[in-house]
Amino acid sequence: MSDPALSSFGMDWPNPALFGRGSVVQLGGRLQGIGATRVLLVSDAGLEKAGLVDRVAGLLRDASLAVETYTGVSPNPREAEVEAIHTLWAAAGCDAIVALGGGSTIDAVKGACLRRFTDRSLDSLL
Repeated sequence: MSDPALSSFGMDWPNPALFGRGSVVQLGGRLQGIGATRVLLVSDAGLEKAGLVDRVAGLLRDASLAVETYTGVSPNPREAEVEAIHTLWAAAGCDAIVALGGGSTIDAVKGACLRRFTDRSLDSLL
């Protein structure tokens, strides 16, 4: 019997989020399901060094998705990192964004989403 704490699960808030062992293999299909064709994969240098960024990018490419990567997120991300993500997202023509990592990466991506969907500076949103 498997440990229920290790099983994967999902939630919608308003977009789907996947958690748990093995859930990453569903990512490409889920992104295709929402019509994504070009993905910005955001992470940090530690996960890049560990090979996880390349692994996830490979899974996305296997799902016929184009992938751009940004791995410059630091602990307690700075506004410059959020701006770099926002700029790359627009310049690369990505129609989806994936945060691969923990709280710092998720926070940086949330900041980039605020910039993209409000077209306002972070300062003006405070």
